[in-house]
Amino acid sequence: MTLAPAYIEQPDGTIRAEFPGVKEELLELVLIKLAMDKGYFTEGKDERASDSFVLFTTIHQIAEELKRRTGGGRSRSYSYAQIREGLQVLAKTKMHLASEDDDDLIFSPIADLGTFTDKSRKHHADIGNATIYIRFNALISQAVLSRSWRQINYERIIGCEIFLARWFRKQLGLRFVQAAPNKAYNIKLSTVIESSGVTLCARLSDNLKQVEQALVSIPDIVARYTVEKTFTVHQPTGRGRVLADAMILIRPTNSFVAEQIKTNMHAHDLDEGVVTEQGTVMLEPRQSDFTGFLDYQQAKTAYKRGHKIKPAE
Repeated sequence: MTLAPAYIEQPDGTIRAEFPGVKEELLELVLIKLAMDKGYFTEGKDERASDSFVLFTTIHQIAEELKRRTGGGRSRSYSYAQIREGLQVLAKTKMHLASEDDDDLIFSPIADLGTFTDKSRKHHADIGNATIYIRFNALISQAVLSRSWRQINYERIIGCEIFLARWFRKQLGLRFVQAAPNKAYNIKLSTVIESSGVTLCARLSDNLKQVEQALVSIPDIVARYTVEKTFTVHQPTGRGRVLADAMILIRPTNSFVAEQIKTNMHAHDLDEGVVTEQGTVMLEPRQSDFTGFLDYQQAKTAYKRGHKIKPAE
C-alpha cells in the first residue's frame, strides 16, 4: 500500500503535506462509533444509495467523544481546529492498494466531507456546532451492508495511550477469533512492523522493546507471552550477532477468551438473525437496555420465538 499525502491550507495561507497520524486514527474510531452507536447511518439519495452511508454530526460532538475517553481531561483532547484539520486529512489522503493481479484500488478514508455553516460567523462555538457531512467510502459501506465486520472493545482501544497497544487490541480482537487458554497467537516482529506502520528502528531490538511494552500494557488481553529470537551475523564487521527477527507467542487471558466467545455468538446472530419488518436484523436484547426485568424477559422471549420464524424470501 502506498499513501499520497493530504495538502492542507494553513491559517497563514501556506500549504502543508500531511499524512494520517494518531489524531486521524482516533477520529476514524470516533466517527464509526458515532455512526453505529447513535444511529447516524442513513442511506444516500442517489442511485448508489445501497452502498452510500452518511454521518451528520458536529465538531463539538466529535470533540466531546474524544474528550470522554480521558475522563474529561484536557491532556489528550483536541481543539475544534485540530479536529477539522484531521477530518480534512482523512478526506484528502489517497491510499493506493495494488495486488499481484494488477488490480488497483485508490480511495480516501472519507469519501466526501462538507460543512454547513455561515462563514461570516467566526465564533468558536459556531464552528463547533456547524453540521458536518461525512460520507464513508464504499469499502466501509459495503462491509456494513454485508455484515462483514466484527465487534471490538471500543472503550479500551480508544483509551490506550500507546499506539502499538491499540494496534494489538484491534489485531487480536479481529484475528484471534478462536482464542482459548491452550492456544497462542503467533506473529513475527517483522509482520508487526510492516502491518502496524511503526517506524523501523536502526536496531531491531528497539522495535522489539516497543512491542513488549505494548503487550505488558494490555494485561486484560495478554496473560503472558514468549519471544523466540533469530539472529544473523553483524554486518559489515562479520563479528558478533544482531537480531534478525522474532516470533512472538501471545497467550490470552480468560476474560479475553470469554469476550471472543460472546463476539462469535454475536457474529453468528448477525448471520442467522431474522430480518424484521423494518429491514433490520433482530438481535438478542440486553438487560442493560431495559429499565424493568419483566420487559427484558418479554423481549428475550420474543427474540427466541423470532428465530424460529424463517425470514421472508
